[in-house]
Amino acid sequence: IVSVVCSLLTVQGSDPEGCSVDGKTFKVGEQYDAPGHCTYNVCKGGNEWTQGSCGGIAGTYGWTLIPEDFTKPYPKCCGRIAPPLDIVPDVLDQLDWSNFLEVTFNSGVKAEMGNELTPTQVKEQPKVNYDLYTDEPEWYLLAMVDPDAPSRTEPTFRSFKHWLVGNIQGNDVSTGEVLAAYVGAGPPEGTGLHRYVFLLYKQPGKLTFEDTRVSKTSIEGRRKFSIQDFAKKHNLGSPVAMNVYQAKYDEYVPTLHKQLGFKAA
Repeated sequence: IVSVVCSLLTVQGSDPEGCSVDGKTFKVGEQYDAPGHCTYNVCKGGNEWTQGSCGGIAGTYGWTLIPEDFTKPYPKCCGRIAPPLDIVPDVLDQLDWSNFLEVTFNSGVKAEMGNELTPTQVKEQPKVNYDLYTDEPEWYLLAMVDPDAPSRTEPTFRSFKHWLVGNIQGNDVSTGEVLAAYVGAGPPEGTGLHRYVFLLYKQPGKLTFEDTRVSKTSIEGRRKFSIQDFAKKHNLGSPVAMNVYQAKYDEYVPTLHKQLGFKAA
C-alpha cells in the first residue's frame, strides 16, 4: 500500500519542519488528500509522510455497499457498508458492521433484513439464534424496537420498545432477564409499513438493571425508548448482530392494542 501511495505524491525540495507536495506546503501533523484518491497522508516533517489507505470492506447480508467518494477527505471518502432501511440514523447514529441475527417465528416466517411480514405472522415471541464464535461464557442483551411509532412520517413515539431481554447467557435467550415482555407488531391502521429492528449487544458482564419490568399487557415505558441511550448507560458499545422486518396493519392489530390497553395519544 505504501509504495502505491508514495507514487501519488510529487515531493518537492526539503523542508525539515514540514512537507511540500504538488506546489503546497504542509505543517507537521497536517493531512494531505491526494486528488482522485482516498488515502491517508499526514506530514511527519522533512518531507516524510505517514501514509495508508482504506481498509477492506466485509460484505454483510442485506446491507448496502456505498463506494468510495473522492470528493470527501479521508476517512469519509472510504467505501463502506450501511444497514438497510435507514436504521442509521433513525435507530442508531452509527453502525459500521454486525453479524446476522436469525429470527424465526412459530408461524414459519423469518425476518430477512427488511422483508414484509404481517402482524398475524409475528404475534408470538420468535426464536432468536446467533453464533458469535467464542469459547468464553458471555452475557448479551437483546432488543426489538419500532422507530416508526405511530408512523414513519410522524414518529413522535420513536422508538416503541417491543422486547428487551438482558443477562442472556451465551446464545440461549430463555436464560435472560426479561425487562420488557415481547409484544408483536401492532402498526395502527393507515400508518403504512413500520420497521421492527432486532439488535443484539454484548454486555461487559452480568448487569443489574434497575428499569421497571414491563409485562405483555402493559404499554408503560414502551414509548419514546432509545436503545442507543440505554446501551450507552450500560456500556454496551455497538450491536454485534441485527435483523429487521417490516409490517403494516392487519386484522390482528386491534387484538394486540386491546391486550396492551392501548389508547391513542
